[in-house]
This record gives sequence, C-alpha cells and structure tokens, in this order.
Amino acid sequence: MPRRRAEEWLSAAAPDPAACRRQWAHGENAVALLPAGRFWDVLNVPERLGVKALDELRRLPEQEPGPTLGDFVGHRVSFFLPPDPHTLWVGTDIHYIGHGTWITVPAPYRTSGSLR
Repeated sequence: MPRRRAEEWLSAAAPDPAACRRQWAHGENAVALLPAGRFWDVLNVPERLGVKALDELRRLPEQEPGPTLGDFVGHRVSFFLPPDPHTLWVGTDIHYIGHGTWITVPAPYRTSGSLR
C-alpha cells in the first residue's frame, strides 16, 4: 500500500484525521493513538507467527497486504483487518483488538521507538 494511501486509511479512524496526519508529520514521536473497531480491528500475534503469515500474504498474486505493525521490543506483529465483532481468534498469545480499544500507531513507513 503506498504511503499516502496508508496514511489516509489509518488516519480515517482518528477523531480528527487531519490532526492525526499532522502529528505523524511533525510530532516528536510521530505516533498517534487510534481507536479500533470503526474502520479496522487489529490481530496481534507473536513475531514468529506474524512474520510467517506476512511472508505468505506477500506471495499472493496481485494482492499486497494492508498495513502491518511491527513491535521490535515486544516481538509482536499486528495486522489491521476489517472490523468484525463476531470474529473469534483462538491460539496461544493471540490478541484481537476491536471496538472500545485503542492502539498506538506510528506514521506509515517510519519507525518510532520500537514500532514500525
């Protein structure tokens, strides 16, 4: 997903999308706190599983994966998915982040602390 499109897609979930993009462009940490459950939910998995899944998604013909968040310190990978309150993900150390929760998101294609 091109950077501009990723910024627009992710920031659309913010209470003020323009302020979110300004924070990414000019903020000291270049991160925004965004609510899950409106335009997307987040599936957070252990790094080993997430990297394997991302590799498989990249192999799909003519389809690029959507925004993915890597946490280098926590050794986690988060996938942004369409919201689905009825989804049930079961597995060791798998977390589904949906409506009523918030996630720290760095500017697309930038690293902020341990997040990329």
